Amino acid sequence: MTVGALPLTVIHRLLDNDVEVSSAAITATRGRVARMRRELKIDIGEALDDVDIDRLPETLARAEQVLLDTEKRNLLFVFAPADPAASGKIVVEVNYADRVKLHGARRKERITTNAILSAGYVDPDNLRQARYRRVDGG
Repeated sequence: MTVGALPLTVIHRLLDNDVEVSSAAITATRGRVARMRRELKIDIGEALDDVDIDRLPETLARAEQVLLDTEKRNLLFVFAPADPAASGKIVVEVNYADRVKLHGARRKERITTNAILSAGYVDPDNLRQARYRRVDGG
């Protein structure tokens, strides 16, 4: 399902960093959303709560900042969760190749999208690593 779109400023900054974008769409599968609440993440306090999961489209549209992971070439959409001691992040893989069954289709089709890989709460200091380059926001 489509949950958002890459802002035009982010697309331009990706191009400046030699990353071409095939689509502006940001998508999430039910399986990826379920993994955001898996037991391991809950046990270590990194799992998004249901409120933050329900707000994914709004959070992507209003992220405080967007970071480019220069090693993995993923985007991190950073947001402020209800707990002020943490930061929230949504990890999006740019140009993710997937096979999906489109509505009414008999077979799976190949698509290229920007897919949410994971999301969770993180210590804000972890987002200050040299590998992260700000491409939008704060």
